[in-house]
Amino acid sequence: MKILLIGDNGQLAHYIKKLKKKKYTIYLASKYNFSSNNYKQNNQLLKKLKIDLIINTKAYTDVEKAEKEKSLAYKINTSLVKKISILCKINNIILIHISTDFVFNGKSSKPYSEKSKTFPINYYGQTKLLGEEYIKKNMDKYIIIRTSKIYSEEGNNFLIKMINNSMREKNLKYLKDEFFCPTYAKDLAKFIFLLISNIKKIEFSKIINFTGDKKFTPYKLIRLILKTLKKMNFKDYAKLKVANVKELNLLAKRPKFSILDNKTANTLLNFKRTPIKKIINLILIKEKNAKSR
Repeated sequence: MKILLIGDNGQLAHYIKKLKKKKYTIYLASKYNFSSNNYKQNNQLLKKLKIDLIINTKAYTDVEKAEKEKSLAYKINTSLVKKISILCKINNIILIHISTDFVFNGKSSKPYSEKSKTFPINYYGQTKLLGEEYIKKNMDKYIIIRTSKIYSEEGNNFLIKMINNSMREKNLKYLKDEFFCPTYAKDLAKFIFLLISNIKKIEFSKIINFTGDKKFTPYKLIRLILKTLKKMNFKDYAKLKVANVKELNLLAKRPKFSILDNKTANTLLNFKRTPIKKIINLILIKEKNAKSR
């Protein structure tokens, strides 16, 4: 199977490339000048490479900046996705697209299923939902994976930022009333390949939720980080207080409850999700080794 990977410099793409099996040939969109502006060139490229499947991990994910950089967020999360969906339809290519829990308003008291009513409350969520809608409108063979707060031990992600803040700041304030399930990038990459390996058995034109299986608030997660720092004998780490959303002066509203129901994904899984505690330990061991040099 020949796969085109779009967004090939991100943390999820890192593990997609790392976990690739010999039976798959992965072409990196960035190396083939796959451009959001050149439809004709992209179409010729897909035909030349004889692509069977596209994985789109590319996204504008800065929720706060999206309120200011609306044109850029729309270009990446909506316009590009629209163009990809049309190209896939014309060339009979399967699309696996990564979306978000932020397509919901967070007012539910139970996990959102794939069929729950969408209602984004910030511009990032709006652009991601519009991308989903273009896929559904233009395509027959697609799988949209909705996920939440992707992290890994590499790169620039929310977990790395939280750990750095814990070690560099004297005082921290985090919210206690926003609920989410962070998702390890490697687990998501494994799930994507699980879908691909069963592609002939899977029903297309569907949305599947895939997140971590442990519920956190920002406050609960930062407490886990601070506890781990203490246990590993780090000398300098921050003091923690509960934040009020008003004092944070955020431009973008966040869903209070963005837990996704993973029942569909869990019926397909053949592996256990990685505990976030394990990744926190790996990051801090790496940090400690760097300091001892």
